[in-house]
Amino acid sequence: MGRTRTTTRDLAMLLLAGSLMAGCADSDEPEETTMPEAQTTPTQAAAPTTSEPVSDDTETTTAPPVGETPTTEAPSSADLEDEGQEAASQAVVDFWKVLDSLAQDPDLPIQELATVAGGQAITQWVSTAQGRRDSGQLQTGDSHVTVTGVETIEEAERYEVTVCLNWTDVMVDAEKPDRGELGDHGKTTYVVEADPAREGELIVTEDPMEYEPCVP
Repeated sequence: MGRTRTTTRDLAMLLLAGSLMAGCADSDEPEETTMPEAQTTPTQAAAPTTSEPVSDDTETTTAPPVGETPTTEAPSSADLEDEGQEAASQAVVDFWKVLDSLAQDPDLPIQELATVAGGQAITQWVSTAQGRRDSGQLQTGDSHVTVTGVETIEEAERYEVTVCLNWTDVMVDAEKPDRGELGDHGKTTYVVEADPAREGELIVTEDPMEYEPCVP
């Protein structure tokens, strides 16, 4: 019986000694350390960037303001008051472009007149253009239109446009037409109106076919 108690006690002592030895072993391991947080320094502001200087040799262009774009198609000495008068002025210029084209190209459909004329003007010029074609006349050179005055009869609906026509470059069958005292310049006034069939676009509706001498 005594031997059994001694053995048990010894066993307990051995277990206790083992536990102590394990504790000592753990205490010998280096303690885990944590690195101190890195010190932060204020971020320096990024240096401002500068674009490369433009060379003095670089050419720069500036777009003209709206409404001031130069044009060689509608020369005008008139003081136009608004967009309506400008459109009426351009309608007469376009009218003469078509008249010149019909006289220069016998294959161009006469119906092109319907894009720029109506009323008495289209009736008159369909007859005139067809008569010239029937006689075999062929024009070279273009007429030049200088608008000298625009009167608003009814805003956006009806205008009177006075022009000075310059026929200096116009030849018919390689000869200068004889226009008597008019010479190469003639003044006349057209009636320009809104065309309901073309969403109110302005077209020439009356051409008196009468001219006075003028200086463009």
